[in-house]
Amino acid sequence: MTATAHQRGHLICFDKTRNEWVYADDGSPCVDCGGADIDRPCVRCGQMPTDDGHDACLGHIPGVRAACCGHGVTEPYVRRGPKHGKGERERMTDKPDLTGVIEEVLVSMFDEAGNYLQTMFPDRPYDGQPHTCAGERGRTEVRGLTMRDIQDCFIRAAFTASGLPEEAWPKTVYDLPWDLMDPIAVAQVMGCEIEKRMGIYPNVPPLKERGSE
Repeated sequence: MTATAHQRGHLICFDKTRNEWVYADDGSPCVDCGGADIDRPCVRCGQMPTDDGHDACLGHIPGVRAACCGHGVTEPYVRRGPKHGKGERERMTDKPDLTGVIEEVLVSMFDEAGNYLQTMFPDRPYDGQPHTCAGERGRTEVRGLTMRDIQDCFIRAAFTASGLPEEAWPKTVYDLPWDLMDPIAVAQVMGCEIEKRMGIYPNVPPLKERGSE
């Protein structure tokens, strides 16, 4: 039986005749003569690793020994280990409690809107402001729309959030001033457009009088 594994999402296997690991699709080596990985772009995001070897979508995460986005083929994870002194072997936890990592190490990153790391945990709580997608409003399931409808909502949101007057809108989203636009504003407006298509806009939780139960 041939030994197999994955390298940034690409299937690799051990070639016994050549005594080396190779990419399964074309047989090219995945490790050079010096033992360094011959990387390919990540299967999931299409980006090469950073100069430090981190997944491009994650970058350097302070306080974490190792992290992997999963590259579309495995579950993402982070690993922590205790502080170690000079000459002492570094010990990694195999698969730590991700909840603890979020609370103790990545809390500041998760509080930052638009962080890619958030998207790896779809079961995270809806504990933001109730009128936002991070709160109760974001818990609403999208129903009755097609994938094209979702795309249309994105395009409409991009134009609306561009800050340009309607008469100055370009023909396509490619010509919008993206370098001057707030991507989170686009996401927020897209949510409103989706609600309009579903006939539930504005999908805001009922307001309660101050001091009421």
